[in-house]
Amino acid sequence: MYKGLYFEFEAKETYKEYFYFHLIRKNQNTKLKLVADYKGIAFLIIYFGNYEEFFLVDYLTLLNWVNKNKKPFHTNDF
Repeated sequence: MYKGLYFEFEAKETYKEYFYFHLIRKNQNTKLKLVADYKGIAFLIIYFGNYEEFFLVDYLTLLNWVNKNKKPFHTNDF
């Protein structure tokens, strides 16, 4: 809980230029979506090892982008 809001996050890493949505396991995906649906804070912290950079992305933003574009999330998309 943070300021009365529930939050949930997942930390993922990749050593490619892309982050593939399927790297989020089904149970993790379900939990993040549930938190977001109930107006909680759901996000991912993604580490791109080749660049030694971390990115924080809102779960619903990532989900909408993947559904719309039907392709992996590229580092340039951040």
